[in-house]
Amino acid sequence: MISNLFLNVALCYFIIVGTMLQEPKHKERTEGRVLYETRDDLTHDMGKIIYATLDKCIEGDWDENYITRSLLSNIRDYFSQVHLNEDEKQGKPSVCQIQAYGNRKKNNYEPDFGDIGILVRLNLGEGRILEGVALLEAKRIYTSDEGIDNVKTPEFSALKYEQLSKHVANTSNHRTVLYDFYSKGNTREVYAKTLPSQHMFIAQKNDRSIYPLTEDFSYCLTHRYMKGLELNYDREVIDGFKGNLSDRASKRYLLELDFCSEDDFKKRNDLLGHEINKDIYEEIEEGPLGASGWYPELIAV
Repeated sequence: MISNLFLNVALCYFIIVGTMLQEPKHKERTEGRVLYETRDDLTHDMGKIIYATLDKCIEGDWDENYITRSLLSNIRDYFSQVHLNEDEKQGKPSVCQIQAYGNRKKNNYEPDFGDIGILVRLNLGEGRILEGVALLEAKRIYTSDEGIDNVKTPEFSALKYEQLSKHVANTSNHRTVLYDFYSKGNTREVYAKTLPSQHMFIAQKNDRSIYPLTEDFSYCLTHRYMKGLELNYDREVIDGFKGNLSDRASKRYLLELDFCSEDDFKKRNDLLGHEINKDIYEEIEEGPLGASGWYPELIAV
């Protein structure tokens, strides 16, 4: 009964969120550049693109690898150069450039850290650079909805607690990302949630009853990682996931977030692509939403 209550509350929340995500929040957009007044506005639009991506994957290929690749490429396409007015006024690094990479070799990545690496670089001025990496494992829901899977109840069936335990032991601040959707009649709710992997390991829940412990992946990206929070700051780990220590230290996918001030950006003092081993990583092709611009008709459900 408690699990059903949690599920009903979660689904009601997602319906409300879906209603809110009707209009983009950016103040100005030109090709490859988008201006926001606040970080919350960016979070709103980030969620919009994440939901639109998942919705498209349901109709195409509901596979963890394809979902992740599509998600990272669409985030790069739509937010390749973000300017945050509020952060600039407060003297913070306010320009974020984003690039998404895939590993050139199918099995040339480190399995004991998860699928995704998010490299965050903040130029704090006067030559002081903060670097850290977020490490994540992605899992999708297995569900009979829309004939996707032959299962009785929706679960994150591929989640293995022994594997999760290794991730937690191998790095600090490891997270799990959950891709999910729910169909009822002619409506569909899609969402990407995340939580610390240690929480998931202790809770030992591999279904939607885990949701009270989660937050939106869009919020985690914009309010945690883009602020340089909850990362692994170990130099060896960072260099490894740039592909500079060994053939197998890199990730299957790497999302690069490079922050600097408006002045440094104008002086071209940004570090996008800095020390990324291009023999291991290649830039992911354009995402399945189809363009590196903003289309208001992409209404998230």
